Amino acid sequence: MTTTTLQASIPSVAPTSTPSQPTTQDAAVPPSSSLQPLTPAEIDAITLVGAEDSRHWPLTKKWLTTVIISLMGFVSPLGSAILVPGNGFVDHSFGLGSRTLSLLPISLFVIGLGIGPFILAPCSETVGRQPVYLSTSLLFIAFNLASGFSPNFVVLNVLRFFAGAAGSTGPSLGAGSIGDMFSPKERGRAQSLYGLGPLMGPVLGSIVGCFIAAATRDWRWLIHTLTIMSAVVFVVILLFLDETYAPVLLRKKRQRAIQKRFDEIRLLDPVSSGVVVPTRAQRVRAWLGRRLLPSEEVVQKIKHPLLFQTRDGEPDAPSPQVLPTYDWSLGISGLSYLGLGLGFLVAAFTNAVWQDEIYARLVAADGKFGWWLLKSREEIRRVMQEKEFDKLAREQMDVEMAKVSMDPSQDSRRGSDGVGEGANSALGNVTPAVNVDKLPPVAVNKEVEPKKGRPEYRLPLCFVGMCILPLGLLLFGWSAANQTHFMVPLIGSFLVGCATILCFQTILVYLVDAFVPYSASATACAVLIRSILAAVFPLCAEYMFEALGYGWSCTLLAGIGLVGLPVPLVLYRYGEGLRSRYKFKG
Repeated sequence: MTTTTLQASIPSVAPTSTPSQPTTQDAAVPPSSSLQPLTPAEIDAITLVGAEDSRHWPLTKKWLTTVIISLMGFVSPLGSAILVPGNGFVDHSFGLGSRTLSLLPISLFVIGLGIGPFILAPCSETVGRQPVYLSTSLLFIAFNLASGFSPNFVVLNVLRFFAGAAGSTGPSLGAGSIGDMFSPKERGRAQSLYGLGPLMGPVLGSIVGCFIAAATRDWRWLIHTLTIMSAVVFVVILLFLDETYAPVLLRKKRQRAIQKRFDEIRLLDPVSSGVVVPTRAQRVRAWLGRRLLPSEEVVQKIKHPLLFQTRDGEPDAPSPQVLPTYDWSLGISGLSYLGLGLGFLVAAFTNAVWQDEIYARLVAADGKFGWWLLKSREEIRRVMQEKEFDKLAREQMDVEMAKVSMDPSQDSRRGSDGVGEGANSALGNVTPAVNVDKLPPVAVNKEVEPKKGRPEYRLPLCFVGMCILPLGLLLFGWSAANQTHFMVPLIGSFLVGCATILCFQTILVYLVDAFVPYSASATACAVLIRSILAAVFPLCAEYMFEALGYGWSCTLLAGIGLVGLPVPLVLYRYGEGLRSRYKFKG
């Protein structure tokens, strides 16, 4: 073999170079660098830092996002009620001949609001909140626009159903977004603002709808108004709404790191770069599978408390030949919802002021009710610490008495070395204000563990709302039946509004606290039950009020409310035990 042939058979060695400065020979020859794909341990070590996590956003950004989500939660429920004043025009336009049948587009819209979250909530926990908000808002505009030009009654019903499903993200996913951004001690105030949207929407929708229907005498303009409002909200979402769901933010950050390492490997070694792609796809598939499992368990855990969230609004005005009315015009009749709306506002303000405060005081008191809850948090902690010291002193006293009864000679020995005086302090001089110097060693050396909050600490205001609800219904029903001054029924509806918002917002925060980070799926179950009841009630309300009258109809509803009165107390006492029976825990 010649020298030339021998040299040609030996591969040349590439000179050393850094990954950022590859040479021409690096592109043709495998490098000597040992750059490898990220290992699972390295991927798990990647975390969100600072403002990358929505929990660490500035307060201004958090509250701006809360306002935007509240607008979404406001517009969709508004669409369920804005068509109510125009149902007579729907009847006339399509020749239905049935006032109840003309309410079907409203009921189907509300059913869509309840069914949509069962698909959209898991999607938001998979691809993120922001893409779901944007896509469904665009679909909401499209279906509303098409509904305004419906050629027949069947097409109107179909489009209204899909419009409700597309618009369901605001009333259902918003609670999850609030839970993404705010810690439990801050969450109550934010939920109070957000919770106004789904309840104030139907109120203002009815008021605005009455005036528009009276001015245009056309149901189509009611839907056109809804389309315009939803388009404005979509622009706001597009410009200002960012992703809030931490697992998706973390997954995207890890995917970017994996992709960056993959690009570096591909630059150095195109042959071995293919090993990264199947690994990443497998991790994403596994992540998706884990997140969709808790849906069935969520339904089992929250079905009972959600019965409180049904909104008992003003009944549709029945025929004046059957029940008495106040002879108001179509536009002015919408103002009858002001009592309900004012009740919503007052209760929301009450929630904003007291929800987090009550939660913090119950955390300080370790969930125990008593006179000390009327004091400040610091005083509550001091009282509970004194009670803990008293308990330890009594335990030490029992131990000392047991020793004395077993060996009386120990009593004289303790008296001689000064221990007896301390024992006597523990035995006979234990007062609510315990002197730490005289406490047994167990009490002095015991470290006080920080108290942890529980979702059940959100429920006291729900119990208050359940007490107010029957009173408001009875006052509204019997004052309307007896044709008293219109202010009296409005006061009754005001109390109903207060009770509704207290229960609704309390349970909303309870679900978010109990099922973080899957609170969107939990609230989806809440919205479904509430939407089914809200869709069915208008179809039978007219017949119920005509058959029983205002007084007895509201008495029946008040009785149903009284049946649910013990539920907040039961959940407060046994809720944690019920939640712990399931594998999934928030």
